[in-house]
Amino acid sequence: MRYYKLKQFKGEQRAAVVETIERLRKQLDTTIPAKDSQENLLLATWNIRDFDKANRAGTKGHGGRLPETLFYLAEIISRFDMVAVQEVNGMDEWDELMFILGPEWTMWPPALPMPNWVAMGNG
Repeated sequence: MRYYKLKQFKGEQRAAVVETIERLRKQLDTTIPAKDSQENLLLATWNIRDFDKANRAGTKGHGGRLPETLFYLAEIISRFDMVAVQEVNGMDEWDELMFILGPEWTMWPPALPMPNWVAMGNG
């Protein structure tokens, strides 16, 4: 994953984001099996509420997403071999998420204008 993108956060904010990622990793280590192409195929579906929805702040009291949220989502998605994501309302956050995940992750079907995509990882 492209953790160098964490440079956008400064000082205490970056330290807090890194600490949260570390805690998230520990939790994921205890709840999701390790990737092993010889032993398992890890699949997930995830409805990420109003992903990249322009007016998310005005929807039933749900506010905007914090910038660090994409790193947390990427950390979780990276634990799986394939993830079907629902409620993708636009491509800006999706493209940023895929960039953070890195080149070993691809979107399928590529560039298909529909609200659901599958992220597939090779790492």
